[in-house]
Amino acid sequence: MAPPGRIWLSAQRRQFAENALHTVESVMTLAQHRDETQLVKEAAHRILEVDPTEEAAYRILMQVYAAEGQLRLVRELFEQCKKQLWSDLQVKPDKKTLDIVKKIFNGYQQFPGGSEPVTFSHAADDPVASGTTSLPRLALLPPKGFGNGDDGSLIAATLLEDVAIGLCALKSISLVAPHTAAKVAEEPNRQDMFLRYAVSYALDTRLSRRDDESYLFVQLVFVGDDEVVWAERYPIGAVHLSTTYGELSRRIVASIASHIEHRAFAREQFERHPAAYHHYLLGKQHLHHLGLPQIRRARKAFRAALNENPFFAGALSGLARTSHMEWLLTARGDKDLLEAAEKHACQAIEIGQDLASGYRELGVAKLFLGAFDESIDAFERAEAASPHYADVKADYADTLIHAAEAELGLAKVKQAIELNPISPDVYLWTAGGAAYNLRRYEEALGYIAKMADPLPAARLAAACWAMLGDEKRARSLTRKAKDVHPDFDVENWLSIVPSRGDWQEHYREGLRRAGF
Repeated sequence: MAPPGRIWLSAQRRQFAENALHTVESVMTLAQHRDETQLVKEAAHRILEVDPTEEAAYRILMQVYAAEGQLRLVRELFEQCKKQLWSDLQVKPDKKTLDIVKKIFNGYQQFPGGSEPVTFSHAADDPVASGTTSLPRLALLPPKGFGNGDDGSLIAATLLEDVAIGLCALKSISLVAPHTAAKVAEEPNRQDMFLRYAVSYALDTRLSRRDDESYLFVQLVFVGDDEVVWAERYPIGAVHLSTTYGELSRRIVASIASHIEHRAFAREQFERHPAAYHHYLLGKQHLHHLGLPQIRRARKAFRAALNENPFFAGALSGLARTSHMEWLLTARGDKDLLEAAEKHACQAIEIGQDLASGYRELGVAKLFLGAFDESIDAFERAEAASPHYADVKADYADTLIHAAEAELGLAKVKQAIELNPISPDVYLWTAGGAAYNLRRYEEALGYIAKMADPLPAARLAAACWAMLGDEKRARSLTRKAKDVHPDFDVENWLSIVPSRGDWQEHYREGLRRAGF
């Protein structure tokens, strides 16, 4: 039993902490000026210095930062609170803390930095508070090749059955029935099927063989923005199955559950604003094409999404992408477009729902603004936030190429293609640029030839053929490129595209030989 003096001291400290919290909460309620708010924050931080598990102090800070529009800090505080409680006490945050966090992220109705206070929805209107929010739905999609009777297919099929059984036992995930999941996998436009059946996540799977060994590649995709949030390749040959199927199944189930729970706030935003989500998906579809009309349609769709839900980080990231893509395609050096891209990317990061996409767009904007180190830093943050996000790796590759690291850039974009085998044209264009930089012109042309619409890369293809000595093909592509952008000027373009090393001189030589 603890000495009486220590018991008394502990009780006094507890009473002091409770009195301090009561005082801080009262000041927070009455605070009208910045100085008073700052006092509240300082006091709450002092309380956490004394007791880092004091949930009430975390709640005070989260509410104050939410009122200031600093949603990223709210998220960081919540994560810190969860970590500290579990580390020190082996408990999770209580219901009061969870309710406050959910209200903040579901009811915030303005961009960060505004002067108005945060508005929260009433509990009756709040699907989270009322308990009506549906669980995230997962579709486990069977890979192609099942049914042919070979050992690898049978082992993979059995493993996936175990995974499905494990997922059915989780209370935080709703599993789409295997029959429906199989039908979804057969549809050419799976995104429409995901919307129809309210699928939040899809587990894509495919079989591969290398050196007579069978592998099952799995990747968890958040269908809201088509982001790969987790991916792994498992050997499934007999030699590697000395551990039980169940052990491998538990590893996959645990990873899926962890990532889905981590992204719960983003999912709730899509469910609360279905019209915004619809516009957002339309914008994403337009961005699959690299023409100016499609990019401007995408911008219109993202703005419509923000009209429905101003607190939509994905749509802000989409707006940033339309700005720097237009800058790239028009080749006019319009700095306003890059500044708009940077602004929207920073807003997306500040909201903090999807840091990977926000940092990705910031990285691209910083690249074209010539800030290589800042661009690389942004991409490192994006990759840390989502290490299996193929689009991040593809854009990171572009920065590396312009920063005179073409070999690293090509390796990075190959990783993106591995994660996303049916690659968007921009991946292939980036890979072609890296190969050209490495003076592997035929390899560059091979990537360009795989593009669904190779016209945007016509200048690069013309330079490749010119460097290979095929003047006829080079001139033909030059004419096509000039038909699309008749005012394109080599020197003007190269003067505004940032680069290190001899990239510019090498590209200038190819374009000049091609007739630009």
